[in-house]
Amino acid sequence: MIAKIQKVLRYLIFCAIGFGVVGAVLGLMHNSEDEWMWFIGFALIGAFSGAALALVTGRYKMLFKLILVGAAVGAISRYLISSAEIEQWLQMTILGALFGAFAGVVIALLDKGKKPAPVKTFECDECGRMVGKDDKFCPGCGTEFE
Repeated sequence: MIAKIQKVLRYLIFCAIGFGVVGAVLGLMHNSEDEWMWFIGFALIGAFSGAALALVTGRYKMLFKLILVGAAVGAISRYLISSAEIEQWLQMTILGALFGAFAGVVIALLDKGKKPAPVKTFECDECGRMVGKDDKFCPGCGTEFE
C-alpha cells in the first residue's frame, strides 16, 4: 500500500512540475515573436511527453531515447506548421496527428506482448512420456491419473 502511495506521489510531482514548465514555456512562446522560442517550446513539450510515457509505463531504460524522440517530433511538428500558410485549425490537426503518431509508435515499441503461460507438465510413471498438468490419461500408454 505504501509503495502505491509513493508511486502516486512520484508521478504527481513529476507531472505537476512538467506541466508547470510546459505551461510556462507556452506562455513565453505566445508572448514571443522569436521563432527559436517556438522550436524550443515544442521540443520541450515533446521531450516531456516522451519522459512521461517512459515513466508511466515503467520503461526507465528507454527514458533518454523517448525524450530525444519526443523532442524531435515537437521540433518537426513546429517546422511543419510554421512553414505552411494554412488555417490554425489545420495546423493544430497536423500537430495532433504528429503527436498521436508519436504516441502510437512509442506504445507499439513498449508493448512486450503477452507471453503464453508456461505449460505445466510432468512425466508419466509408466512410459516416461511428458503429460500436461490437466490431462486425465497418458497419451502414450493410457494410464489414468488422479
